[in-house]
Amino acid sequence: MNRFTMNSLGDGYRALVIGASGALGTAFCELLGKDPRCAGVRQLGRNTVPALDLEQPETIASAAAELAAQAPYQLISARRRPAPS
Repeated sequence: MNRFTMNSLGDGYRALVIGASGALGTAFCELLGKDPRCAGVRQLGRNTVPALDLEQPETIASAAAELAAQAPYQLISARRRPAPS
């Protein structure tokens, strides 16, 4: 039985998860996908379509243009790996 719901968001909210290819992002997307209030989860990362690599500005512009047509998103989560020290 799934008991997870984002009570602070209304029914039919849409989520955008940036950096969804790692273990944390993948788990978060799976959890959101099980929320009965969530109408959809869009995942972005280096290996998604559109691709989004924060170190390649052209992918940011391309992803932003595509996502603008699908807006709005009521929940946006971004996760980026820390830079190597």
